[in-house]
Amino acid sequence: MGKIAVIAEEDLAGFFRVTGLRNSYGVRSPREAEEVLWRLIEAEDISVIAVTEGVAKNIMPALEEASKRITPTVITIPGREGPLPEMAAPIMQLVKRTVGMEIKL
Repeated sequence: MGKIAVIAEEDLAGFFRVTGLRNSYGVRSPREAEEVLWRLIEAEDISVIAVTEGVAKNIMPALEEASKRITPTVITIPGREGPLPEMAAPIMQLVKRTVGMEIKL
């Protein structure tokens, strides 16, 4: 069974670790976030990578490239600011590509 990993802002990553998610990585810059993302993609035991929207909006090209792979599944999750309106479109594109149809919410 694969593991879940989270890439988040440093302070938020600490909260994930406290809840028991050991594969939680706090990043300070887009470059660091991309490095962690590619390292996790290459890890054979990681099945899902969750990236907070605050981090994701700064590394969209890398996330789009990573999302083309079959495994691991890369998703975005709201950060401490809550859901960001500008991140809804990339999520809907991922759903459309994965499910094969557009879903209206």
